[in-house]
Amino acid sequence: MKTTSSQLRALIAAPLVALMVTALAADPNPLPQGWFRAGDAVDCRSTTEPRAGAPTPKVFLLDCKRNARGFVTAMQSIQARDYAGQRLRLSAQVQGEDLSQWGGIWLRGDVGQDIGRVFDNMELRPLKGSFGWREVSVVLQIPKEVDSLHFGTMLTGGGVLRATQFKLEIVPDSVPETQGPKDALLLPRQPQHLSPP
Repeated sequence: MKTTSSQLRALIAAPLVALMVTALAADPNPLPQGWFRAGDAVDCRSTTEPRAGAPTPKVFLLDCKRNARGFVTAMQSIQARDYAGQRLRLSAQVQGEDLSQWGGIWLRGDVGQDIGRVFDNMELRPLKGSFGWREVSVVLQIPKEVDSLHFGTMLTGGGVLRATQFKLEIVPDSVPETQGPKDALLLPRQPQHLSPP
């Protein structure tokens, strides 16, 4: 079953305290301070690992079994005070092995309980299959009213996705946004489950 952007957005937006407690209880190798795991996939690991040949000595690792359902993310949540009203670029170095569905990095801006006022998870330009280290980025104009930012790396389906050297930086308006058409990210193209599954 394909996970839609709205499902990803809702799942990533679950209460942070509960997610951190769950992550610490389920993962013997917790993520660094400031990072936590979220998502609905159970057959996945989210941790860090030493990696020879990577841009940094240790990297973030999302590792899901081949038949894994749902998605997993390693993420951070911060106040938007220093970034509201600015154009932001989130970039990272990524490497993938046998991504059966897709992965990417993502950035989201929320206004209180209004989840995903702006959002891009690379769904319209997904990382798939196997590939060597490369830089990817997400660029969003952050409205002045946004009060929290959330970002990270995510994997839907099976495979291994590694990421490191995240950068969150203000860029000039001349840098084009990467967010696709808003309706493509928020709404499915066809009705679903017209009778209960």
